[in-house]
Amino acid sequence: MSTCRKLLSLDLLKDYYKALEVCIGRKVHQNQVKELRELDEWFRKGLVENLMAKEVPFVSRDELLKIVQWKLARGKYRPRLYKLVENNNEQSVRECSQKAFKVVGDGEQGHIRKGITELCKLKGLGPATASAILSAYSKDVPFMADEAVQKLCPGKSIKYTMKGYMEFVERVEDIKHPTLSPRDISHCLWVHKLLE
Repeated sequence: MSTCRKLLSLDLLKDYYKALEVCIGRKVHQNQVKELRELDEWFRKGLVENLMAKEVPFVSRDELLKIVQWKLARGKYRPRLYKLVENNNEQSVRECSQKAFKVVGDGEQGHIRKGITELCKLKGLGPATASAILSAYSKDVPFMADEAVQKLCPGKSIKYTMKGYMEFVERVEDIKHPTLSPRDISHCLWVHKLLE
């Protein structure tokens, strides 16, 4: 698989930021550019550190809204999605995210499925957004970004369903790499698609 050979030589951090700049270059409004840079830094570092610092990891409602902002700023903007997610209350977000983080455990497919299912109980969350949340918590969970799916499955339409996500997980797991986690591989796929 040519994707595997490309992943083997990828300088993830350097190329990730190049891809982010390509993504930013596609933004029309200046406030989107600033927002995406800040949100991406927060998602990739601040959120991960915050989750790991909590005795019992969970995502707050404010963190959930920022994750959705990051996802929408980075990909296709879907304003209705954000409005739906805003309808979740603090308690339900905390409870669902705690349960999801607890069941995802070692990143086995069955555990990932259970974690995604738990997060999808929240209003406005589907498998793609749920995978973003779980990938911030566990390196064993790949994030289902549109570009990553397009790179891994060229020419196929993206299915925003549990079945579609689990097919993506299987394809990511087929890429065996000695130093890259499934989360890293999903980021690499995103990078390669943007830098094509």
